[in-house]
Amino acid sequence: MTSVPAVAVPDPVRLATDVDGNRIGVIEPGRVVLVGVPSLMAMSELGIAGDLTDNDVHFVSDLGRLAVMSRSAGRAVLHIVDPDGPTKVGEVQFRNSARIVAVAGSYVLTVAGNVTAVVDVTQKELAAIPLPTRGGVTQAASLGPAMVVLAIGGALEQWNLEQRTPGRRLRLDRPIDPFVLGGNSDRIWVVQRDTRHVVDIVTMASRTTKQLELPEPAHAIEAHPDGNLIAMIGADSRRGYVVDLVRSTPTTLLDGGELTALAWAQHGDSIVVKPEAGPLTLLSTRPEPEARTDEAEDVPPEAEPSSLAEPEEPDEAARPPAANWSRDEISRRLAQWRSRYQTEDAAAPNQAAADTESITTPALTSLPAATPAPFPSGGWRGQLADWSRAILARQLRPLPEELDRTALELVAVRTNLPPALLPAIALLYGAYLLGHRDVAPIDLAAVTDYAWPEALAQGQLARAGITATRRGRTRLVAEARAVLDDAPALARTDRPERVELEARLRGS
Repeated sequence: MTSVPAVAVPDPVRLATDVDGNRIGVIEPGRVVLVGVPSLMAMSELGIAGDLTDNDVHFVSDLGRLAVMSRSAGRAVLHIVDPDGPTKVGEVQFRNSARIVAVAGSYVLTVAGNVTAVVDVTQKELAAIPLPTRGGVTQAASLGPAMVVLAIGGALEQWNLEQRTPGRRLRLDRPIDPFVLGGNSDRIWVVQRDTRHVVDIVTMASRTTKQLELPEPAHAIEAHPDGNLIAMIGADSRRGYVVDLVRSTPTTLLDGGELTALAWAQHGDSIVVKPEAGPLTLLSTRPEPEARTDEAEDVPPEAEPSSLAEPEEPDEAARPPAANWSRDEISRRLAQWRSRYQTEDAAAPNQAAADTESITTPALTSLPAATPAPFPSGGWRGQLADWSRAILARQLRPLPEELDRTALELVAVRTNLPPALLPAIALLYGAYLLGHRDVAPIDLAAVTDYAWPEALAQGQLARAGITATRRGRTRLVAEARAVLDDAPALARTDRPERVELEARLRGS
């Protein structure tokens, strides 16, 4: 692991990370300091009343908002804050002392006495709506957007916060009194208060359990965004560890000596740690040397050719110029790009369709509309998120035609990819908008007419460098997301090949 030190922070502190992992909230008595990643430089500051035990602070949703639960005189107030101002967005009053037990997507789950309630921060009028639970909730954790697991009455229950309905109810061979809960859609894990050196892992598909021994009893545990890794501080040594709950890989001992706090950053690619009496430090979890496309990605040097038509070697006219592209230049290049690939697609049959002729699902690519339909509320990103939500729910449908002529198309043009791969780029970005870190191969296959080399990270998307694959799941690299987000350049000076990629994606 490589490390980057930064400014000193006093103890005691707690750390919270935003959805993208690009900002860390350093929670101190009397204030919350927003720190950028990877610079670890202070960006803004928010005042809070009381000590650490008087406040719960969590980032919520991809809007970057903060949920701050402040307790005083037996009452509590939940503040929703835009930290960029900082600007207060809304608040919810509680008659009793309350705490935040979990955040899932745009939902904040609270407990006040025996009442468990959910607050949707996207609503104009904020309100705490009770959940019809069968008892008091002692612990909770996010399993994904709108999904949580609750510890109730010695058992575990899955809940959908959007619909406010329960799902599965699970029990172990002994009552559950969790110190920490975590997981994802595939598995749930729990560390019990009386056995903090052991993780009980429940696999949802088979409903089987196994136990994993930790290197020492846990003092603090932070779950990785994908739910399959944990970063922990040992109760005995106060040293930091990274433990894989799924694969049989050795436990990693973190640098930094004795730690007082830690948090995952940069979509789980890094960890920010707070050494005792030392400065915040960013530890990279990327393997050394780093792969060209992204961490832990394994692309054979001569990958199997994609079943989609391979692009010809771009000529000089197709290469991005040194200066920014003008509107006329973009229009001209898009017209050439569409004309070229529509001609090739008409001349060459799709081999992937021939290999899967028993599958009746139609190809999910579409020709550009002559007059794109207007976008509904939420713009093209809102429509893309709706389409992606349907695809991930296996409700297959073509990519809406009006989404062709957006920034998605520019990414394809500037990386010399064919129109048939637009749905794949769209799904990867749409899944990100929905809060999913990555996409499974079967979902990518479904939108590329089952072109398995693309779905398995062996095709043109991987070779273009705009996707990264880890543990078999694929996502857009940070540079591609930044371009589609209309965000400032990342300027990763430590990775020149990524700087070059981002310059190309931005047409500069």
